[in-house]
Order: sequence, then structure tokens, then C-alpha cells
Amino acid sequence: MQIKKVFSILFAVFLLIAPCAFSQEEPDLFEIHFLSVGTNDAILLRYGDECAFIDSGNYPEGEKCADYLKKIGVLRLKYYIGSHAHLDHVGGAPVIVSEIPTESVIYTYDKALEAMYKTAKTDAQIQALDALERCPINYGDTYMLGDVKMTCVGPKSYVPKYDLKDTSENNNSMLLHVTFGNFSVFLTGDSPSWKVFEMHKNHPEVLKSTVIKAPHHRGGFDKSVYKLMDADYVVFSTADTWLPLRDQMKMAMESSESVLITADNRNGNIVFMTDGETVTVRTQFEYDYAEK
Repeated sequence: MQIKKVFSILFAVFLLIAPCAFSQEEPDLFEIHFLSVGTNDAILLRYGDECAFIDSGNYPEGEKCADYLKKIGVLRLKYYIGSHAHLDHVGGAPVIVSEIPTESVIYTYDKALEAMYKTAKTDAQIQALDALERCPINYGDTYMLGDVKMTCVGPKSYVPKYDLKDTSENNNSMLLHVTFGNFSVFLTGDSPSWKVFEMHKNHPEVLKSTVIKAPHHRGGFDKSVYKLMDADYVVFSTADTWLPLRDQMKMAMESSESVLITADNRNGNIVFMTDGETVTVRTQFEYDYAEK
């Protein structure tokens, strides 16, 4: 990976002073924010005035996400993206799209939309969901956010589930490869390792992304996937009470240059900013990880 890195630690004051510094003055920069929302995913992509938001966690986390977006000056979303049909990923969608005007929803299949409607509490939230342009995403589809390309690299097909609590719905998680210049991010939802391994056969470059979000919070990948990885950063999106397992941390650290965790007693909110050549990393909290 030909990307220059600058690592910057911001402490608790991050949320008070950093939002103003994050992008409105630099429309040629791409930002990706991993929010600290417990054992859930909540990810903002921003390029200039165009923004996309991925997942949210459950309904209460959706409120936290909407507050964060307002605080950093996000006025509109081009896309809300639901990675799969589990309420701990898209349960906050009604809050976000009703409080932040949103153009379109990108989703895997109809059950993911049903999950978004499931937690709506007001008529305004239902109306906001109804007003979205619907964009079901399939393998190989590409969407643009300014100069940022978002490509669905898996799964090749979805196996519809009929119960929102069916754990095998994780197999339907969208695998999204986001690229901007020499900077790239691999977003995995809750995909199991065998789905990622299957993806790798056709897209070997994806596991060499600058940033890889480990799936399913504390579990991450199995050894066969980690052996194929060569990332600069691995991000675990999880809470203090559900930290990555020891073997996961060891393999992640061996497969990357840095491991970051969104838990509040680790790094909290994590922000990557890049012009496509150089990347700056800012975290809400400092944490002294053990050396590899």
C-alpha cells in the first residue's frame, strides 16, 4: 500500500473542538468516521458536501448517531446504507433519516428495509423512510460519493431470511470496498470468515486495504483470513464489555500495522482523513496497546 500515514491522538476534548476542523474547508479530503456506539457499527463517509452513513446500531444508538452528525455539521446524507437485516445494525435508521435529510437508501434485500421500518416510532420517521429512493445493491454494483467509489464485492447472492433474529442473516452482510486514490477501506458488516474467504478469490486486493473493519465486533476473522491480510489498520467496532478476544487481537496485530477499537476505554470515535495519498488518523481517546 502506497499511503503515507500520520497518527494523531485527540483526547476527550475531541468532540468539542475537532468537528469544526473536519472537512468543510477541505472538499478534496475524504473522511471515514467509526463511531463509538457500543457493540454496533456506525460509520460515516464524507467527501466534501457528500455524505453516506452505514448502519447505526439499535434505535437509541441512532439518536446518538444523529446528534454526532449534527455536531460535525453534516446537513444532508446522499445515502443511508444498511449492511444487513439485523436490528443491532439498522435499528437506528428511522432516527437518522428523519433528523438528517437523506436522498437514498442502499440495502441488500427487502428484509433489510423491513428491519429499518421495524423500529420506527413516529409518523415522521415512517414518512422519511417512505421518501427514500430505494437502491437494492447486488454483487459488483458501484456507487459514487464525489470521487470516492463504493463497490459491493460480496456476497454474490443473498439467501433471504424470514426472522429478524436469525443469526445466519450475517451471511447476507454487504461486503463494501471503498476506494479513493491509494486509500481503501474494506467494510464487512457481520460477515463470517468463509464469506470473506470466498470474496478473496475474485478480489485479492481487498484484504490489502489501508483500513479493514473486522466483522462481528469481538470475533473478527479466523486464521485463514488473517493470513491473507496486509492492512495498515484494523478497526474493531465494539464496546468495553465485549472487547476483541485475545487471539483476535494477536492475529490482527500481526496482520496490520495498527489496531484500533471504538470502545470508550480504548480509542472511542476514530476518524481517518486522506487526500488519497496521505492519511491522518485521529482518535477520541489514547490507549497504550501492547507492542506486537
